[in-house]
Amino acid sequence: MFKSLTLSLLRSSHVTACRILIFETSTPHLPCVVSSQLILSFSVDSSVLTINYHCLTLKMIELTHHSTSQDGLPKYTGPHRPSKKLEPYLEYLFPVVDDAQSNIFFCYREGRGFLSELEKYLRGHVHPRNSDVTIVIENGANATKSLDKKFQSLGIDSKRTSGVYNCYQLIMESNEHASFAADLSESIKSPVPLHLRGIAKNRGSASCQLDAQIVHQLTNNQVSRNATIDKKPDFSFMPRYRGQISAAFGQKVVPTFIGEVAKSQTADSLLMAAKSWLCGSMLLVESVLAVNLWRETLSIVFYQFDCRVENLLRLLGQFHESQWEAQCLRLVIRYKCLRWLIYLQLLMFLIEHRDQDFGRLGNRELTAQIEERFRDANRVIANYNYLLQGLGDTHTYTLDPERGLQVSLNPLIGLQVDIRNDIRYYENVLRISSHTGDEEEIDLAQAVITVSDMVFQQSLFPAAVLGPVTFNWAGPERIQLQIPVSMMVGFTRQVVQLTANDLTILAQGVSWDIVELHDFSIQLPRIELGWIENPGSLARRKNTTLDELEQNLAHYLRGRIDLGDLTWDILGDTHNTLREINDRIAGQLETMNIGTKRYQLRIYRYLTGEIFRDAPDTRDALEWTVRLQYYFRIVFQRLQRAAEEEQRAENERAGSAERAERAATERRARYERRVARREGTHTRPNGN
Repeated sequence: MFKSLTLSLLRSSHVTACRILIFETSTPHLPCVVSSQLILSFSVDSSVLTINYHCLTLKMIELTHHSTSQDGLPKYTGPHRPSKKLEPYLEYLFPVVDDAQSNIFFCYREGRGFLSELEKYLRGHVHPRNSDVTIVIENGANATKSLDKKFQSLGIDSKRTSGVYNCYQLIMESNEHASFAADLSESIKSPVPLHLRGIAKNRGSASCQLDAQIVHQLTNNQVSRNATIDKKPDFSFMPRYRGQISAAFGQKVVPTFIGEVAKSQTADSLLMAAKSWLCGSMLLVESVLAVNLWRETLSIVFYQFDCRVENLLRLLGQFHESQWEAQCLRLVIRYKCLRWLIYLQLLMFLIEHRDQDFGRLGNRELTAQIEERFRDANRVIANYNYLLQGLGDTHTYTLDPERGLQVSLNPLIGLQVDIRNDIRYYENVLRISSHTGDEEEIDLAQAVITVSDMVFQQSLFPAAVLGPVTFNWAGPERIQLQIPVSMMVGFTRQVVQLTANDLTILAQGVSWDIVELHDFSIQLPRIELGWIENPGSLARRKNTTLDELEQNLAHYLRGRIDLGDLTWDILGDTHNTLREINDRIAGQLETMNIGTKRYQLRIYRYLTGEIFRDAPDTRDALEWTVRLQYYFRIVFQRLQRAAEEEQRAENERAGSAERAERAATERRARYERRVARREGTHTRPNGN
């Protein structure tokens, strides 16, 4: 017995076929699970669609319009079409998908029943099983709060970004995506020492407001630069006191540790999200961990963007003090040190005065004693406030009895030594990075953008790669991911590690499409009959006898043999053959001018190296390499297309320049001929 029916018409100007999807709706929330498909007879009369299913006749009065992507744009569906102004940016908003049903486009229209239309469409939408769904709403940034409320009422509370290109973008995470992000978040917090866990607050996917001017500049946004940027990650951490002190200043909360997981997103989209966090938070985010579930390569790739003061000091050592990069680094280092000193000094002040009440005034009377308490607290940070204003920081760092200063001190008692050590550290760094006078003309926002790009470029090589994940796979023992505890608690030099075992457990929770080995064949310099597992079966497939196959082996195989036919006893040449294939492919990629996609080549080299280093025998190495090459095939095709498009654009630019130069030459020649004619007229002897 079915509970609901949804129609999916083939996209053509004349409807000639229809598919009924029968799905269960056991819960009111998306997504629906397709249980069967039936091809049914139907007829179309004007706008009425009649479908016969056993004794049931359905009449659909309205046929929902599905807009599809144009050539060169991502696949998507939905009831609306994007404006011409937004179309060039769709490739940055939608991931690359095989099925257009995984991307949905809307255009927000105020006061026209848009929210009801949105709900109706989503409740009737069916998308591929276990797939992320990306929803983009043009002009949705103008209604972020009402859209948040509507999606929450539908049971959809996933990560989203509002404001980029004036759009509202939401990713409805599949169960696998959400489960992986939750497991990763828990794996990161679990190794933190018990006495520090009470300080680290897991904010989940709580939203954060980023610097709109910087993010619009970063994304080259020409649609609308007035929209506020509000972003939700997969998960985030920060010291509990940081949010409480920010609230006391009347400021927005900025997490210190951000986790972004990509399943349907491209690697470029994931990395751009990481860069948006770095720049948009004014580098107040201490670290961004970006994880790509790279299904094409059966691998999980971890990128770690570290913008702690310690890492910025290491970067500073690579430049001469007069260089632009060094000046930007010194400015950002001072800015980060001053921000941390405000938090830590206030913590020490509150711990030393924990017998005093700094709660919000509320209905209480403002007494001289309360005023004096807050004046004492403001005096502690007054100099830092002054120095931040000198750097161009527009925030106000003033405590007010109306807002109060309520901080959970219990987890911090006993950690005064660690806090004082970090205060001394930041004070020393502040003196070391004192300005030389050249930085006064540098804008703080521009310095943040410059340093963010340096951190980004430094971190493009993966911190860890798991895979390719095959049957009975276990991660290499030496792989580990280091997580400084200060990214979650704000002080201490302790570091925790996610071990190979931790990462392997995470990888095993992802459902990988494992390809059978016998589906592929490889080129070998020579093939002997003894290398074939079952010669009789191979002879039958080649429509010949075993004797004929043995005598004319090269003719029948032409140097290629299916992997399922190989025996695993004598395969000495296989390693060398696969190495040659890998080197040849990598060499071809290195000749491509592929810009931001160059990091994919580095990952390919890394994975092939891991295969030959860790495979216990030839068969394992062969199996891993074949799968790796198969899944990288999609990547290679995309890289090849990118290279061809870039070359074509370069040729067009060169052709345009040549045509412009030719036209200019012709104009000069015409001008010179006119001048010559005029001069000839004035100088011609005519007797006058």
